[in-house]
Amino acid sequence: MKLAIEKAISETAPEIVKVEVEGMVEPAGPVDAGGRKMLPLSGVPQGKLTIPVQQEPLAASAPAWVEVGGLSGLAPGKVTAAKVSGVHTVVCNVGGDLYAYRDKCPSCGSGLTRGELTGQTLQCPRCGHGYDVRIAGRGTTTPSDHLDPFPLLSDDGHIRVAATAAAR
Repeated sequence: MKLAIEKAISETAPEIVKVEVEGMVEPAGPVDAGGRKMLPLSGVPQGKLTIPVQQEPLAASAPAWVEVGGLSGLAPGKVTAAKVSGVHTVVCNVGGDLYAYRDKCPSCGSGLTRGELTGQTLQCPRCGHGYDVRIAGRGTTTPSDHLDPFPLLSDDGHIRVAATAAAR
């Protein structure tokens, strides 16, 4: 069940780094010499073949949230530039929801902060390619292209962007 949920979320929102499901009980099972849980392969007799499961995420993938000022006044339908951990970022407001992406068009390499936001589509000012900011920056002109999304949290007027995602 957990794997099905994680897969559905990663396909819909690839910017999500980790999924934690509350209330799920970890199944008891064998552990290896390092104390890591082992999962049996389906169809293989119990105890014959196991695969270790990494329990802790890599330190590099743990986001460090950085507060970004000046974004709370961004009006719907507008685009602005921000710098997060030294990375140029474009922030879009679609219907009151904020979305953050690396400020680089995957098609031509140009910056997107001067791009036009029509509905939920951000259009590159240089090459004209469009990107749907609501669905993780998927290309509307070339569907295989997509923007690099950055996790963004907005609460009580504070807007934070995951710095480690921006630094990659």
